[in-house]
Amino acid sequence: MTESEVALLLTKLGSLIHEELKSFSGVKGEIVFIRDELQSMSAFLRVADAIEDTDLELQAWVEQVRDVAHNTNDVLDEFMLRFADRHRHHHGFYGSVCKIYYQIKNMKARHQIASEIWEIKGRVDDIAQSH
Repeated sequence: MTESEVALLLTKLGSLIHEELKSFSGVKGEIVFIRDELQSMSAFLRVADAIEDTDLELQAWVEQVRDVAHNTNDVLDEFMLRFADRHRHHHGFYGSVCKIYYQIKNMKARHQIASEIWEIKGRVDDIAQSH
């Protein structure tokens, strides 16, 4: 079950990296790192499913991966909800004003989401190092 959850999250991360993060500089590297680590973990999770019941340490590791995958998914959903490009249809001066207004209005939220992404990156790194 966890392996499929991580696979779905990896698909979401891939599309986010290519489409949404162009205007969210500073965290693209962290998202790429999280995606790469989760890909490595996903491969291991396939093997872990077969032996998880007998290994308590492995059970704890799988639970950590599941938790960080759920948290990452929540942050990505919040990012997509808040920062979908709503002003794409405006052009010229009015479009520029709308874009600047929108960016200023959401600065605090952008900072909060960036902080959450950096925290998740640290957790993913810790999980990867511990196993």
